[in-house]
Amino acid sequence: DSGGDHRAAGGGGLKDDIGQRFGDRVTLLGVRPARPTLQLGRCEVVPSLAESLPYVILEAAAAGRPVIATRVGGVDEIFGPTADRLVPAADSAALRSAMQGFLHDPTAAAAEAGIRLAHIRAGFSVSLMADRIEALYRDALRARRSKPG
Repeated sequence: DSGGDHRAAGGGGLKDDIGQRFGDRVTLLGVRPARPTLQLGRCEVVPSLAESLPYVILEAAAAGRPVIATRVGGVDEIFGPTADRLVPAADSAALRSAMQGFLHDPTAAAAEAGIRLAHIRAGFSVSLMADRIEALYRDALRARRSKPG
């Protein structure tokens, strides 16, 4: 038993493949605004094979939503103290196990989401990220000015 209905949002290159592969078992929502889409489900599943710092995970974590994701790119930075819950990329058995674990104990997943939310608020606010980028530019300019020649 899958424990519920399944929805996929977005318009990436795999949309047609998902539709053909899963048929009516998955509802394809297309491209939609993130916030209202996040409220449609109980858990966000992001089984990426390659990412840098995916906004979908940042948005879901910032909304306090449970997230199941793969250990790629900077996802472990987003997960912070809950990074041990990340699933190896391309490991369908581990992904299935994580999803079944969520269905079995959504309360634990909600608690992890709360920990992740606090981590996101402490390290990924717009003002903090802007301050960090400005500091990088200042340091780069300072280093360039201090070079002889």
